Amino acid sequence: MKKILMGGVIIISLITLFKESSNSKETLFTGYSNNKYYKPFKNNIKELRNHLKSNSVKYDDIWIKDVAPIVTDRLVKFQYHPRYLKNSLSSYLDTNFRKWLDNNKFKYTSSDIILDGGNFVFDGVGTAIITKRILKDNPEYSKNELLKTLKTQLHIKNIILISPEPGDVLAHADGQVFFVNSHTLFIGDFEGKNHVKKN
Repeated sequence: MKKILMGGVIIISLITLFKESSNSKETLFTGYSNNKYYKPFKNNIKELRNHLKSNSVKYDDIWIKDVAPIVTDRLVKFQYHPRYLKNSLSSYLDTNFRKWLDNNKFKYTSSDIILDGGNFVFDGVGTAIITKRILKDNPEYSKNELLKTLKTQLHIKNIILISPEPGDVLAHADGQVFFVNSHTLFIGDFEGKNHVKKN
């Protein structure tokens, strides 16, 4: 994943990076949709795609990171059924994206766990940060069982659970923290939010 500044807005959720194996070339993909909801952003998305020389994923939405497989040293496709979307829409998007993955012969494993890609922040080595929303989204698992299963499926050693940002319907970790490298973590400062609102 790359972080790019365009027009004062940081674009990180529109793109994702897949690398199928250590021998394969990295390829950048950008979500694309003809949905009228995204029409005001169409030129910006096209400019971003051209600038990055990315491949378009036509699965009828632009937020590719949330529905795409999570990438560690493998690709794991989790269930995309977030609380902030109607079940019919999330099922439609999840099904379309799985078809795209299969049509393009991606090698991935499927998980029955509900987890948005935006709620997974990875240090690139073995530690991930996820908000506690994952516990509510997967009530059939105990906390210990869920964390153990995630570690096994993703082949990682550590999972740090944090509280979601108050008022954030997405409850994504990527809005709060970002690994610059395996030893450096940016953490959002919410101390001044009232000051920002006043100004």
